[in-house]
Amino acid sequence: MSDYYTTFTAEETIKCSEEEFNALVKSIGIEKGGKIGGGEVLTATHEESALSVEFSPKENELYICGEQNASVDAIPAKFIEELGKLLKIRKLPFLEFGVAFTCSKARPGSHGGDAFRITDGGKLVMAERTWPEE
Repeated sequence: MSDYYTTFTAEETIKCSEEEFNALVKSIGIEKGGKIGGGEVLTATHEESALSVEFSPKENELYICGEQNASVDAIPAKFIEELGKLLKIRKLPFLEFGVAFTCSKARPGSHGGDAFRITDGGKLVMAERTWPEE
């Protein structure tokens, strides 16, 4: 039996305060992030989408990814809006994410990729892929 996985990762980390991280955590329905790495990193995961936010207080950096069975469609609208506000504050027009579709067995059609952006206007925009005309 084959196992299929979908993951996504932000193309970069962004500067973030602990207060901004806490607002993002609340936007995914979690009251407070947990500690990992000996307490050096704060993290929270939205179960339905597998969206994970990680914050390093020492570096004031935020990293966002979607773990093993991530669903871009299930990312909460409140999170997208809150991240858009943070991007606007940081004067970043968007944060881009790469998406990977993989499988434990190399089967036809079992692997691929995509990309999306969350904009400073609080919108999630999927990449458009077109093939050149012959």
